[in-house]
Amino acid sequence: MYPAAGKKPVYVEVKTHSTSTSRFPAAELVFSGMDIEPGVHDTIITVIVNGKPSKFNLLCKANPRLVANQTVAAMCVGGWRGDILLMKMGKRAPGVVNWRGADNYLANLIVKE
Repeated sequence: MYPAAGKKPVYVEVKTHSTSTSRFPAAELVFSGMDIEPGVHDTIITVIVNGKPSKFNLLCKANPRLVANQTVAAMCVGGWRGDILLMKMGKRAPGVVNWRGADNYLANLIVKE
């Protein structure tokens, strides 16, 4: 997670809703500013490294009244408001899967872009 009130990305445990076919994150449980913007937006991002695709689910909120994200400001030029949550998507299993340490590098690339 790239918290708005922080200077670096942090690992957070996110509860998931599980069905017989997939797992969906309950991002609203870890985001700040839910009183300002209760809606959570998400998109799937694919990063290809050495011909191997890795998919991530990027979750965020969009509202100009949210707090400026200090973590993103410390990493790159440009601004963002509110928290950003990245979750790894499964290659064989649909939905989100456990995060590995090697995913940190790709997550930082995604946020910087």
